[in-house]
Parts: sequence; C-alpha cells; structure tokens
Amino acid sequence: MPIHQQQVADALGVSRIPVRDALKHLVAEGFLTSSGNRHIVTVISPEDIHEIFLMRSALEGLSARVAATRMTDEALAQLMRLGQRMASPDVTSDEWVAYHEEFHKIIQSFCDMPRLQLEMLRLRTAAEHYLRVFFAKYHVGEVRGHEHLLLAEVLQRRDGELAERSMRAHIEAALSEIARAVEVEKNASTAEGKGSAPSAQRLVIQPGRLLPAT
Repeated sequence: MPIHQQQVADALGVSRIPVRDALKHLVAEGFLTSSGNRHIVTVISPEDIHEIFLMRSALEGLSARVAATRMTDEALAQLMRLGQRMASPDVTSDEWVAYHEEFHKIIQSFCDMPRLQLEMLRLRTAAEHYLRVFFAKYHVGEVRGHEHLLLAEVLQRRDGELAERSMRAHIEAALSEIARAVEVEKNASTAEGKGSAPSAQRLVIQPGRLLPAT
C-alpha cells in the first residue's frame, strides 16, 4: 500500500517537511521503497532475512571478540541474569525482545566502535519482526542449544576467538529456525481457503552457504 506524504502530515497535524525527512530515513533503513514521489512498505524476502542475519553474524561476532576481554564482572553478571530471564517459561514476547536488545547492547558497549554499533542496531531493528514471528509460533525466543545463557557463560571465559565463534553460531542457529518459521507462516497464509499448507523446507547452515535440509 502506498504511503502519501500529505495524508500522513494531515493525520499528524504537521507540515510535509518532517514527514518527507522521516520517509527518507525509512527508505535509507530499508523499511520503505521509493519510486519517484511514491513510498511503499518494503516486503522482506527470504533472501533479505538471510542477508540480515548473516550480516549480524559477522558483525556481532566481531563485537563479541573485541568485548570478551574488556567486559567487567558486573556486565557479565547482568548478561547471566538476562539469559535466565529470557529462558523463563513465563517470559512474554515483549519482555523477551527487550531482554534480547539489552543483552546485545551490553556486549557491543565494550567495543568502542561507534560505526559498528550503529550498524548492528540497524540490523537488529530489521530482524525484530522475525524474532517475534518465531516467538509467536513456538512460544519461546530461545533456540535449543544456542540459548543466550550459554552465550553469557562463554563470554565469562574472556576468550575472544571462542566468543566470536559462539556468537556466530548463536545467530546462524537463530537464522535457520526463524527462516523456517517465516516460511511456515507464509505457506499457511497462502493456503488459506485452499486446503492444507505445503510443508516447509528446513534451512541449515553450512560454512559459507545456506542449504535446504534433505
């Protein structure tokens, strides 16, 4: 559905100038697609999801590598607390997403790399919808065997290389499961009124490429 600057401005009671600036920002962030004076909400494809999470894997892996030797005992203790809260069977979707953001922001705060931090924030913002899709389908936010609590335990060892490998495995495991959940949701929507939904392929990670499981 197209977004009209004047309609947005009228609804908010402002001029078109701040609306135009906001739309430019959303285009730059990838949430809108611009064609001339028209702005349309961007439809994220499976390829986009893969790109977002593989970029997160690379950048947040670097973040973990740098942060591992710099984090304070207090910060590590807070990661453990957040990991425990995220693993709670009573955690809600909104709570889990908030804990998730705080967990990763604590790690990146020890990098002292503002450009890296900005890009990681942008990628996590783009990924949030798909984290919620996963939570809605499985009623948990954690991927078995790659929980945030386990990642917090790894960071306590203050080993940069191990922290990077663990963070990358953590995010790529999430990619595999989220891509599956999104595909199932898409198939279910397509199949409404047409009988049962086709089965979705499970995506698996191999070094350097993504393959459907056989």
